[in-house]
Amino acid sequence: MRLYQFARDHRRCGSEVEALLLLALCRMRQGDVPLAFHTLEEAVVLAEAEKHVRVFLDEGAAMAELLAGWLKAGPARTDRKARQKHFQYAADLLELFQQAPRIRRPRPDALPPMAAALLTKREYEILRKIAEGATNENIAKELQLVYVGRS
Repeated sequence: MRLYQFARDHRRCGSEVEALLLLALCRMRQGDVPLAFHTLEEAVVLAEAEKHVRVFLDEGAAMAELLAGWLKAGPARTDRKARQKHFQYAADLLELFQQAPRIRRPRPDALPPMAAALLTKREYEILRKIAEGATNENIAKELQLVYVGRS
């Protein structure tokens, strides 16, 4: 949330969209589908205004699945014209996923400029693994951290 707030406060739309997308993926992996869809919709609204595409594609198959689910559920915006515009934008993004299924992902150790200012490399690495669906136990093993599970 710090990355999102910093990006929002400094009017960094691309970074704001990226933070929202990562948050939406995390919420989806945690099983909070309505909140994941709400967060994704916020990102779509911001991204559509600036025509951001790469930030969605960089998140890979998990983002394509989230977009598809959101489109199937139907965007919640009440303004019909805006809803159609955002729905079409998301549908166009999904089509891009299908056209280029092997889009290169960013190196996991490379920090986006905004994240570097707010998160440590380790924090960003953990956040990315959560967004990819890794469990706490798997993250701890992979990063050689002490894991204390729930009893």
